[in-house]
Amino acid sequence: MFRLMAFNVFTDNKDDHAKNFSFICHEGRWHLAPAYDLTPVPEGYHGEHATSVNGNGKPTIDDMLIVGESIRIHKKRGMEIIDFVREHCKEILSKDYLS
Repeated sequence: MFRLMAFNVFTDNKDDHAKNFSFICHEGRWHLAPAYDLTPVPEGYHGEHATSVNGNGKPTIDDMLIVGESIRIHKKRGMEIIDFVREHCKEILSKDYLS
């Protein structure tokens, strides 16, 4: 879910509302469903993401790291995930996250 959050932020998918996240129960265990509706929506709702990150509709990397720490993803691991997503999505990154 943290990786999906980073993807949505970096690719300007601001249409990241609750109906775009699902879970699947398999043999009594819940798992995040494969991601869907991953369409860049740079305008969003008043220029912000539908799902805020750390209460911010225009989230920063620090906001993502704070959310990660709140779900026991250490800052170092959070940065590794962020860097992975940024590296693998560099061709479609929002201009705000190119560096």
